[in-house]
Amino acid sequence: MKESGTVGALAGGADAALMRRVEAVRTFNRFYVQRIGVLDDAFLDSPYSAAEARVLYELSWREAPTASEIARELSLDPGYLSRILHGFIDDGLIERHRSRSDARQWLLALTPRGREVFTAIEEKMRERIAAMLSSLSPDQQERMIAALEDVMEILKRPRQEGRPVVGSGR
Repeated sequence: MKESGTVGALAGGADAALMRRVEAVRTFNRFYVQRIGVLDDAFLDSPYSAAEARVLYELSWREAPTASEIARELSLDPGYLSRILHGFIDDGLIERHRSRSDARQWLLALTPRGREVFTAIEEKMRERIAAMLSSLSPDQQERMIAALEDVMEILKRPRQEGRPVVGSGR
């Protein structure tokens, strides 16, 4: 399989400085994913994965979104999202109703049980982050938050050449 663009250049060793930065980001990603438990079998002591929890989050604050809106927002494969949503329906976490303006679309909403499950997951995440922050001094906490805000600002900004940064930035 032929590699192209930046990936091919990295594989060929064309830019050692860029490769070092790529590895630094990958190292941080592995560290942080492990630190917050994203890969745990029971994400935040729930039967749901991190991706499923993220879908619940989107459903918790949106007013009757469609599956296509959620898929677009989270950059999820529509088939994968469909399987998640059918699981939520089976578990009694969401309900769906046909859109009055477009009968092809289903409007989604959390059920009271879905809101309860989401609230429990959200509370566990807040507790985990609070525990992580409380192990740091107030100065370290402020430095970390400033660094996170810098990263988000940088990744939301399009590149100088006018090309957007890869991903949704959410």
